[in-house]
Amino acid sequence: MTWTYAGDPAANTTATVRFLVQDTDTNRQLATDEEIAWALTQEHNVYTAAASVLDSIIHRLAGISSKKVGDFSISFDLKDAKERVIRLRNKGRAQYEIPSMPAQSKDDKKALREDTDWVEPVFTKDMHDNVDVNEETEEAK
Repeated sequence: MTWTYAGDPAANTTATVRFLVQDTDTNRQLATDEEIAWALTQEHNVYTAAASVLDSIIHRLAGISSKKVGDFSISFDLKDAKERVIRLRNKGRAQYEIPSMPAQSKDDKKALREDTDWVEPVFTKDMHDNVDVNEETEEAK
């Protein structure tokens, strides 16, 4: 298992994910290069890969919410980290989601036109609706 980070998030996708997760301290290694490489193969982009890596780190640390040594104790909440996962995931999804329009088959369109109870649309656009172009075409003849 390897861990590398040279301080340049633009160097490669592993470094980018490591930067987004803030796993940049050699003394506090949270994810291996192999784990990041796997996340990059499973996700659509570096943001969703970073969210996946951060999510796995949170699950790994979930059982360690407090630590006590003698009279000294410390506790922490993973709520901020979980919110960060959600933000990274949403940012990543926004980059690869493509808006779609429901398709309609030719038969469906024909059936709608032939339906006598069909509510006609407020507007339509046909090929010859651009009057200016049609007039120019007529004048050119």
